[in-house]
Amino acid sequence: MKTAVSGVQIPAVPIVKFIYEVGFKKIVTRIITIASGKGGVGKTTVTVNLSHALYKLNKDVTIIDANLTSPNIYLHMNIPITPTTLHDAMKGKISIKEAVYLHYLGVKVIPASISLRDLKFKEKKNLTNLIVDLIGTSDFILIDAPPGLNEDTIDALDAGNELLVVTNPELPATVEALRVIEFTRRNWAKNINVILNRYSGKSWELRPKHIESFLEAPIISIIPEDENVKKAIVKRIPVVEAYPESKAASAFMKLAEKLLGIRRVKVRKESAISRILRFLGLAR
Repeated sequence: MKTAVSGVQIPAVPIVKFIYEVGFKKIVTRIITIASGKGGVGKTTVTVNLSHALYKLNKDVTIIDANLTSPNIYLHMNIPITPTTLHDAMKGKISIKEAVYLHYLGVKVIPASISLRDLKFKEKKNLTNLIVDLIGTSDFILIDAPPGLNEDTIDALDAGNELLVVTNPELPATVEALRVIEFTRRNWAKNINVILNRYSGKSWELRPKHIESFLEAPIISIIPEDENVKKAIVKRIPVVEAYPESKAASAFMKLAEKLLGIRRVKVRKESAISRILRFLGLAR
């Protein structure tokens, strides 16, 4: 089976083991937890597309799939089963650096295990302590937290220095988002912002200003309802890559620019050949 990128066929396995070299360049790292009060609001979609948008703006990005019971990053990014995962690091079998893989689209990924055997932990290391080893290796670490407020979510909230809460323009999602925000405020001093996902402006939807007032947190991005997002998920490619001219892709790029505190920068553009060469380790 082959995967098409910009009209060129590449091997179906879209990731390779990332090896940290001695003297790996140290950089300032922002650790952002992306959370939601309930499932189905598009949190993982936001994580995947934001990571690739940041990469397009010349940033080194690592995604951590912290959903230990129902991981989804591998589905969104067409990642095969990997020999090492976040579960192995949390069980103390490996360093978290040994679970980092370079995706062919440029971002680094720490996948979670999809095996039911890995759901049981005799002892589980704290994600915050594990991430210490990754500080200085990427500009951004994006933690895709489990939905709700379970033990794993709390671990993911603790690990991030910043919090992005994803919600939809409907009451159940917004109420659950408030629970996550209030829990965070009571336990940590973090910069909290909201992403309103799948907004179409229909008469029955909650208005952004009402959501901001209810949550007492700013909405820094409104991602419009866009069928191209669903089409990209079917292709298992981020919408910013599959449909870069779409409304949703544009919104994700603007979100990345806002996080960087910039208005507009030159987007990284690569030919299919150069991307394949970099994927194979033959170019930078």
